Amino acid sequence: MKLERYLNATPRQIERRWRQVDLAWHFERAMRANALPLAVAGALLSLLDRRFLAVPALIGGWLLLRRLRPAWTLAEEREALRLLRASRAASF
Repeated sequence: MKLERYLNATPRQIERRWRQVDLAWHFERAMRANALPLAVAGALLSLLDRRFLAVPALIGGWLLLRRLRPAWTLAEEREALRLLRASRAASF
């Protein structure tokens, strides 16, 4: 996301994007916090049925994709939008 796009945006547009980014940020934090227990559980369950090997494979793939993301992270975008939203609220 290019923040420049939101420099001329209305407060409502900024608020909507901030809510989207905030939700994605919370989801990602929850996934990272629970990735290891889910991967271990999937590996242990695979002793009973090989289909459970898909669980650690999917989690590992998701974590790898998260590592390959560009430098502009959700946390940075969230903070920038929060500051932009606060400055717009003060000016209106």
